[in-house]
Amino acid sequence: ATGEVRLVGAKIAGDLDWRGGIFRNREPSDSMETNVALGFDRATIGGVVLLSDHFRAKGVVQFAGAAIAGSLDLSKGWFVNPNGVALNFDGAKIDGDALLVNGFWAKGEVRLEDAKIKGHFRCSNGKFQKRENAQGYAHALCFDGAEIGAGVWLDEGFSATGVVRLHGAEIAGDLVCEGGSFVGAPREELVIKKENWSKIALSMNRARVDGRFYLQKLKHVCSGDVSLKHTHVGVLADDMKSLAKYEYEQHKSCHSYFYLDGFTYGRFHSEAPVSWSRRLDWLKTQPPEHLGKQPL
Repeated sequence: ATGEVRLVGAKIAGDLDWRGGIFRNREPSDSMETNVALGFDRATIGGVVLLSDHFRAKGVVQFAGAAIAGSLDLSKGWFVNPNGVALNFDGAKIDGDALLVNGFWAKGEVRLEDAKIKGHFRCSNGKFQKRENAQGYAHALCFDGAEIGAGVWLDEGFSATGVVRLHGAEIAGDLVCEGGSFVGAPREELVIKKENWSKIALSMNRARVDGRFYLQKLKHVCSGDVSLKHTHVGVLADDMKSLAKYEYEQHKSCHSYFYLDGFTYGRFHSEAPVSWSRRLDWLKTQPPEHLGKQPL
């Protein structure tokens, strides 16, 4: 299909199966209103949604406020809107899993703010890219305020060029970032008070993870800060390798930091470093101004 396809408020009793479909909007734009390729805002879908298996969309794909009785499967789908939002699931309710995996690719922001996903949110082997605009604003994946009934997987094969942000999200299971690639982008977060632009890789302020938080074997750690301000996790599973990288990178031009103000955890995972010297090194990965020092 070429041009807009909108089914706002539609009611579909069964599955929405558009595997391999191709949708293109004629007018490139950074506006979600004028560059819609596929619009299902406030739609009710009685089964699964399949925009997978080499599905292609050029323009915004919108399911804001939609209710999906089954899973959302976007595996091997390509979603392109480089100047703005590629996927918008703000406020959507998904009764199954959300699968952005196995060759999923988004060139543009992916949004699931205030979404409710009863199952897992899986992004393994998914690629998220967001080009910076003139203000340096670049969220690759944003699910602020989302409620996830199981785990979130940003692990092996996951790649984000831009900020991964989940402020205030509630995750009933684990948050797994083991082996993921987090390439930050310039973004002056409101919670970070400093004059220079900062690169943020992962920002999860005020989030709650009831299970384990795996922050291990990170890739490209010197590309951005990790902000855990006022976040709580049940079990912290970090590693000495990532901590050592952050400690080392503080003395280089990229200055990667952990923001730990108000961060709490129930206990350490058995694989996490627990010696006082390594935990002290972890605290030293905070920005200098948080340690009573002058910024570098």
